[in-house]
Amino acid sequence: MVIFAPDKHISFKQAEKNKSPVKLTKISKRVSSEGQGFDVQCGRLTEMSVVDRLSFGFKAPSQIPSRSVGEVKRMAPKQQVCAVIGRVVHVSQSTETVEFQGASIETQSCYLEDNTGTIKLQLWESLIGKVAFGCTYKITNVSTRVFAGSMYLTTSRQTEVEEVAPLVGLSENIQFTIDEGEVIVLEGSVTSVEVAISRRCVRCQAWQQDVDTRGQFHRCFRCKRLQYVKAYQPTVNASVTFVGDFGDRELTLPNSVIKRYVERENLSDLLNDAQDFEEHLMMNIVFKMSLQRDVVICMEKVPERSTVQCMHPDTGQMEGSDAELIAVESGDVEVVAVRVEGEVAEEEPEESLDVEDTVDDVETREAVV
Repeated sequence: MVIFAPDKHISFKQAEKNKSPVKLTKISKRVSSEGQGFDVQCGRLTEMSVVDRLSFGFKAPSQIPSRSVGEVKRMAPKQQVCAVIGRVVHVSQSTETVEFQGASIETQSCYLEDNTGTIKLQLWESLIGKVAFGCTYKITNVSTRVFAGSMYLTTSRQTEVEEVAPLVGLSENIQFTIDEGEVIVLEGSVTSVEVAISRRCVRCQAWQQDVDTRGQFHRCFRCKRLQYVKAYQPTVNASVTFVGDFGDRELTLPNSVIKRYVERENLSDLLNDAQDFEEHLMMNIVFKMSLQRDVVICMEKVPERSTVQCMHPDTGQMEGSDAELIAVESGDVEVVAVRVEGEVAEEEPEESLDVEDTVDDVETREAVV
């Protein structure tokens, strides 16, 4: 069954959860995208009603059938795949931001392998960062696409990612390699910035306008449901002018990079208002930006260091007992210099210097021995 009306998705999910028998009207029937049987397609005019009993028996499938990578590669483009199981052999460090229906959406690619082959998987939005190199996953509700003659898989809003046991027969050593370019690290500060924040309804996936983040509730303009403001997850992108020893560069900060940064720095509240985050970026903070193919893949704040730490980086690691234990011998004590009104003046050591007086003098004036 394929549902093309996002506002009806919740009703179908509820019927599935309750195991309710339903009657559908105003539907269309098409040859199955998987090559066997038929697909029932539901649109905005489709009506669903719950019935008391069925005139026939039924048996729910024990599990979602999965396809091998080899089978997926033999399918036609734009076909639905219920599930595929594979080991992640590569995760792209960089992401790509594309415009869709007036909003910026982020995507990331990874590669899966099983005993029949390797295939590219395109991850979208919330699924970015959900897979890890070397782990095996069962990925449901994906579809096939073709680009430059190569078949790949793409996720959807209904895609679920579940980590499963490793596949039998695969070598422990992953041989797959792909060149995505070297990573360049730049340090500098932001001199100009523009931040755009979009929010989408978690029920009908509609992008929202004029969300008052200072309020407690917001009503979705499409499904008309009143929900907590925090239920509308933000998608944020930033364009910045980044200046350092390298000169100045115009950079775009993707949503996933910004989200990781604010979570790491415990600054998630800054995403409630675009200007709050803009002002944070302009606060004379030194940032470290990691770029791959001119795409920012990591954003970090350079830790501030005191002048003493810069001059003596090992000072902070000295234990207190070691700093206090100074061996003083009668023939080795010599006061080298004292500071007078900002100038350094040499002082000759006294000819007759008692050891006890010398120790007191060292402790009092904190001279370097």
